[in-house]
Amino acid sequence: MYDYIVANAVAEIAEMRRMLDDYQQECAACFDLAHQLDTDNPELAGAFAGTPSDRIKRQLVARGVAGFGDA
Repeated sequence: MYDYIVANAVAEIAEMRRMLDDYQQECAACFDLAHQLDTDNPELAGAFAGTPSDRIKRQLVARGVAGFGDA
């Protein structure tokens, strides 16, 4: 029984580590995208300010991308 519990815990920890790695890679990709958009349009008020998701949305709204307006 103990071996089963240990094996299950090890498997769960491995899955959590995989999920954390995926999350970290996704966050890094969002940061890179936000930085590229801000670099391409630095005159937009608030460029380089806020979280990557806020920065990306701000740039998409400024570019008039459908679905990202304030309507």
